[in-house]
Amino acid sequence: DNGRPLIQPIATGQNPGYAFDYAASRAEEIRDMMFVNLFQTLVQNPQMTATEALIRQEEKGALLGPSGSIIQAGFAANLDRELSILEDKGLYDQDSRFRPP
Repeated sequence: DNGRPLIQPIATGQNPGYAFDYAASRAEEIRDMMFVNLFQTLVQNPQMTATEALIRQEEKGALLGPSGSIIQAGFAANLDRELSILEDKGLYDQDSRFRPP
């Protein structure tokens, strides 16, 4: 209405370092969310003993357990819903060719 642009570029002084830093920080956030750092312990320390590797594996399981159970519960709920929809469509009727043996 008053002639001001609603969108304008971020003024970085023609320094692309800002964009690279932002991309690197976003990539690090994604790595943390996906627990990538938990799986890199063997790569970072290949001289690890078997006992230490076993302890670290148990720690990873303790950290990933709650997330994994939530994901598994979500998949189970989706599967139950899909199977009930297929049952409503007649998948398990006596004359259905898709009826499991």
